[in-house]
Amino acid sequence: MTYSYVIIGGGIAGTNAAFGIRKHDQEGSILIVGDEPFPVYSRVSLGKIVYGAAEPEKLMLKSSTHYDDALIDTLFGKRVAEVDFEHKLLTLEDESHIGYEKLLIATGGRARKLSIPGADLEGVFSFQTMLDAMKSAHYIQDKEKILVIGGGFIGIEFVDILTKLGKKVTLLVREPWYWSTFVVQEGGELLHKYISENVEVIYETEAIALHGEDGVVTQAELSNGKIQDFDAVYAGIGIEMNHDFIQSRKLQRQRGILTNEYMQTSIKDVYAVGDIAEYYDLLFKQYTCGGTWVVASMQGMTVAHNMTHPIQLKPFEMIPSFAPKIPLPVAFVGQCRMTSEMEIEVLHNQDEQYIQANFIDNIVVGAAMIRESALMGRFQTWIKQKMTKDEVMEEMRKIL
Repeated sequence: MTYSYVIIGGGIAGTNAAFGIRKHDQEGSILIVGDEPFPVYSRVSLGKIVYGAAEPEKLMLKSSTHYDDALIDTLFGKRVAEVDFEHKLLTLEDESHIGYEKLLIATGGRARKLSIPGADLEGVFSFQTMLDAMKSAHYIQDKEKILVIGGGFIGIEFVDILTKLGKKVTLLVREPWYWSTFVVQEGGELLHKYISENVEVIYETEAIALHGEDGVVTQAELSNGKIQDFDAVYAGIGIEMNHDFIQSRKLQRQRGILTNEYMQTSIKDVYAVGDIAEYYDLLFKQYTCGGTWVVASMQGMTVAHNMTHPIQLKPFEMIPSFAPKIPLPVAFVGQCRMTSEMEIEVLHNQDEQYIQANFIDNIVVGAAMIRESALMGRFQTWIKQKMTKDEVMEEMRKIL
């Protein structure tokens, strides 16, 4: 069968696109193919399953009735093996075929696995899907000592989840301070004070091997020469993009699938959104991966318009922001990863509050905030207005 619109990926980006397409096009046939066995769910709330605050069904955002009422066909628990762009044809792993007129790739990313000996032992977890959360929730019920590997966004959320359960947690961070690529050392010291209240933090250290008994993890060998006992290991070391099912070189890729500001790829009638899309940012004049729930949600809505209005295209324009799901108010806005071309200013650092602004060529491009996350909206506006360093400093003096 050939569909008017086929969407690979049943997450928030693909689902928003499907329902948006139906809003704009009442007649066209729509199919979502998703490799997970569930409809769309709140991926940002998966931690609630682990610490018992919510059952899996409470995180579901759509039911089968929603898809049926919108006349959207679904194939959940199915994986695409290959895409033939020339003949507009998908091949699934069961060797069935699906044709399309327009294709949207919204396959996101998968948790990067540890590449050290023992990484395949039972009790070693990543955390990207509903099944990950359900499996780890069951496993760690009677476990006590947990190792968390990773100094990024997922790592700090792991720490929060596990300490809620009363576990004894050790956190390995290979950098000299937490989020060292996003905040200067002053910010790292505030984060350390927060994290270390309930967790042992070991900096500039990595796990070089995991050891076990009867196929179950029991120890971690560290780069500092120590071997420590653990009942489970969580790895939060980033994601890998899910585009390895695409063989064609005509689809341009770097880290993700390259798109223009309209979410169009290098192949006609093929679009990409969500984590998988490395889209052209009109404000910063560069390609970027969004990597947040909000960006994915909004891109789904934008691409729905563009797939149904090819002559009235709308660009995707948004200043990305992110606030991890932890009790400490932390927020990042715009270009947050520090680079050599940036000038960094810490604008406020007292009473355990921290505001960092990032400038390139004297123009504000990003910010990081600790215990001041209410300023996210203001920084988004200032970045959009391309305010100078002096203008930002003046606005901050008015606020503070």
